[in-house]
Amino acid sequence: VTLYERSGKLLSGASSNNHLRHHGGYHYPRSKKTALECLKSRESFEREYGACIIRPFNHYHAIAKEDSKTTPGSYLKFCEELGLPYEVVELDERLINKEKVSLILKVAEYSYDPRKMLEIVNEKLKNSKVEVKLNNEIKGGEIKDDKKILKISSPLGNQEEEFDFIINATYSNFNSFNKWFGLPRKTALYELVELLEIELPIREKLGLSIFDGQFSSLMPRMKEGRFTLAHIKE
Repeated sequence: VTLYERSGKLLSGASSNNHLRHHGGYHYPRSKKTALECLKSRESFEREYGACIIRPFNHYHAIAKEDSKTTPGSYLKFCEELGLPYEVVELDERLINKEKVSLILKVAEYSYDPRKMLEIVNEKLKNSKVEVKLNNEIKGGEIKDDKKILKISSPLGNQEEEFDFIINATYSNFNSFNKWFGLPRKTALYELVELLEIELPIREKLGLSIFDGQFSSLMPRMKEGRFTLAHIKE
């Protein structure tokens, strides 16, 4: 197996440039199917990468009084039906405006450390028969006489390699891959999503999400006092 990576290191894209939330199903009160998929995938993820999960830390979910598509009663019922542990709590006014929310729960949801995840991935690869080629960008591909060919831009120049099987394991540009190999194109919606990384005078790791319309969310980064702040529309 040959693994081609465009960047100079593994897990440098979506794996670290996000909220680092280790989803536990809590975010999908209006889609029980999605919540159950989260719980199922969480089990398999923790079997492989449990050492990179950061737990425990204080993580809270609150229901907005206005414009929420989820009511306090329906959210509690959702947690009960899926067996999601929670505790109804009060929070310091410095963290949340209590006049704006109708329910605050402490939940069992955590984050992960992408640096530790990279250590685990590198260790797995070191003990495998996978050849990792960094700084190798796939520029094209085709099928000739039942052979699959990749066109690669590498530090050594442009080259072609022939394979029995090719697996596309990327988030971006998947329709380019589909075009090269005559596969159906997927309809995609492209959105710009921005996270603010902010520094706060809070030394504990803390997560806080407001449900469930145009909600905002705060999650801790690796560095003490650093957080990401997200908003569903802004």
